[in-house]
Amino acid sequence: MSDYLRELVRTNIELRAILTALTPDVVVSFPGVFTAQLAASLGIPHMAVLHGPYLSPIVELRDPSPLEIAVLTVATDLMCGGTWDLILRHVARALGLPELTYERFLQTERIAIPQPALSLRGGENLGRCDFIAASLGPAIPPAIELGSGCCYISFGTGKPCPLDDVVRVASSAFARVLVSTNQA
Repeated sequence: MSDYLRELVRTNIELRAILTALTPDVVVSFPGVFTAQLAASLGIPHMAVLHGPYLSPIVELRDPSPLEIAVLTVATDLMCGGTWDLILRHVARALGLPELTYERFLQTERIAIPQPALSLRGGENLGRCDFIAASLGPAIPPAIELGSGCCYISFGTGKPCPLDDVVRVASSAFARVLVSTNQA
């Protein structure tokens, strides 16, 4: 097993322990691809914040340049049916989680997109927001009781971005907010 896969499994084992002990009302993740599997296995609502290459499989550009086509094609091939699906399957098997493909993730996960003008094909699970770095996106579903319990915010493997606005909004809705990030 590669060091990356070993570290990903270890991180998810630790995250499962945190989520089990915390029992948050919602998990907000940046980007949340791997966290979604874990949250689903624990019955915790999850929201992903995605931008840029994470959206490649559903981006619809009106008149893309050859370079844009190449980037979208490579990213889509890596994510859907490629390396990412193999990684998702490995993590699911290693931790006994429900199987998830990246395509299904994009179709079913609640996703906030901090690029409101980006043309995407997709369903009602996609919410637009106008923050440049990141945002909680669409309103949290009514099934989640705001103001009680806690919210866990996770910034995963992506490039760090400021989380201040997200933490501020979450703090106004939840009594407890726990943030984990790969920022130094």
